[in-house]
Amino acid sequence: MDASSQRKVPSHYCTIEPVASPASTTAPRPNWRLQLARAVVIVVAIEVGLLLVTLPWTRLWDHSLWIADAPAAYPWLGNLLRSDYLRGGVSGLGFMNLWIAAREITGFHR
Repeated sequence: MDASSQRKVPSHYCTIEPVASPASTTAPRPNWRLQLARAVVIVVAIEVGLLLVTLPWTRLWDHSLWIADAPAAYPWLGNLLRSDYLRGGVSGLGFMNLWIAAREITGFHR
């Protein structure tokens, strides 16, 4: 057989595509620094949340230097800090911190 009698095969028939390897059965190990950072975020969010929820309703809030010295310099500041609306707002921020911590805990094992 000579070269002219051989049938030419189109080039798109001869392409070899790589075979995808089977998916690994083990999940990749999470980075330990990422886990440590998430744990720190959870602990800090819980601590700050509990502090912000409880602090405005304690005697420490009423007898702070901001409120004790406020009437002399800024009388409106003492009234603002004694306001139940402000206390509720600060407690609301604390509940938001606790909610963030709960979301981080539930998503910790992703």
